[in-house]
Amino acid sequence: AGLWLRSSARAGQGVWLNGPVGFAAAAVALLESGRTPAQIPEAFLQAHRRPFPRAVSDWARSHASIGACIDVSDGFVADALHICQAS
Repeated sequence: AGLWLRSSARAGQGVWLNGPVGFAAAAVALLESGRTPAQIPEAFLQAHRRPFPRAVSDWARSHASIGACIDVSDGFVADALHICQAS
């Protein structure tokens, strides 16, 4: 499949997400609102404190229509904009 870069997306390609999205941002928002770690779901805290890269699925590898790939840990909208600007 070659390399998937921010700059290789093309019009008409779909957008796919792998794994839960927004957990780290939720943890940050809740902490900033004054909640204590004990009041925040552990999954949110782990996503914020110890993020880990997800492997690209076998399904994704088998589809030639995938043009670009990016980590969305900075937020889906911000990172989707990065792909749009680069492509």
